[in-house]
Amino acid sequence: MISSSGTISTIAGTGSFYAGMGGLAVAAGMDYPNSLFCDVAGNLSLTDFFADCSYEINHTTGIIMNSCGHNSQGNDGDGECGPIARMQLPKGIWKDAAGTLYIADYGSNRLRRVDGTTTIVSTMTGSSVHGFSPDGTAAGDCLWGSITGVCADQYGNVYVSDASNHVVRRIDPTNHVTTVVGTGVNGYSGDGGPALSAKLMNPGALFINSAGFMFICDPTANVIRVVNVFYPGSIIKTLAGNGTMGFAGDGGLASMAKLNQPSGVWQDATTGTIYIADLGNQRIRAIARSGYKGEETGVKVTALGEIGVYPNPSRGTFTVSGVSDPTGTSLEIYNLAGQMVYSQALSQSTSLISVKQPAGIYSLVLRSAAGTVNHKLVIE
Repeated sequence: MISSSGTISTIAGTGSFYAGMGGLAVAAGMDYPNSLFCDVAGNLSLTDFFADCSYEINHTTGIIMNSCGHNSQGNDGDGECGPIARMQLPKGIWKDAAGTLYIADYGSNRLRRVDGTTTIVSTMTGSSVHGFSPDGTAAGDCLWGSITGVCADQYGNVYVSDASNHVVRRIDPTNHVTTVVGTGVNGYSGDGGPALSAKLMNPGALFINSAGFMFICDPTANVIRVVNVFYPGSIIKTLAGNGTMGFAGDGGLASMAKLNQPSGVWQDATTGTIYIADLGNQRIRAIARSGYKGEETGVKVTALGEIGVYPNPSRGTFTVSGVSDPTGTSLEIYNLAGQMVYSQALSQSTSLISVKQPAGIYSLVLRSAAGTVNHKLVIE
């Protein structure tokens, strides 16, 4: 742990191999801890790649316990309590607000789920059969190339990195799978264009913030990509790294820096600072003032004007304001499945819109010759 004052201390592990579960974390041994998740209470969840298990470290007591797996390689245990199950080479973990764990069980090519209340383990998706299934496939039937990262948003969507298929996919609350980033072709391209037209190499660790910005580690390309997955058609950018392996760029723009196989990424919800585990350089890098915290003001300054949507959240009736030149401007609204549920041409800079749709999160898109603006829309 690195404190806010810059002091480093060991909070788990002795430097020896797997031992001591059920005791103090500082007295326990681990084999190869490789991914972390810290909840709002300060409790730490982590995976151990070579011990084939995941741990929970209680912030108050300092006790470490197995949450899934027990240092025995396998892919069984569904329907049992977490510590009874077995995994193979886990390398990604996420905990939702209910305490449920999602674990990228890389060696088993599965996404495992540990219920936050019962601690019962289940396979959410994946099997020993490798492949790629079309969008709309039920999660239980979906084939994957290699599951390497996982995160979840506050609306019940779970996002999974499929490294060998070079995509990031989403499992929605109905348990169906769609691709949100990547064409499926190996490469590093697409910045400034739609995420579904971009190429990834081998996406790994994921992080998503409450505004929908997803940060994607692509260790083979030596970059971190970013895209807002709440907005269908959102553009993808490179957040950090210039695509060349190395170590350089401290004090300069993150997109001009050199990284070496970045393996983890996390954003501080208060400051917006982004932290990167720069594996090949054996360093932790930080990006201050990244600008990817969301829309606290509800206004976006764009080529179309200072676009505001209010009230937001609403009951479905809201105002869109600030369109400097509405000529040729269209307004479209999409649900999280990417389906257009409303559209109209605008004729004035301020418009009152009324939409009859179920409560949820939507994407409001303004299109004109001056460009495209995406805005999150919440209907209560």
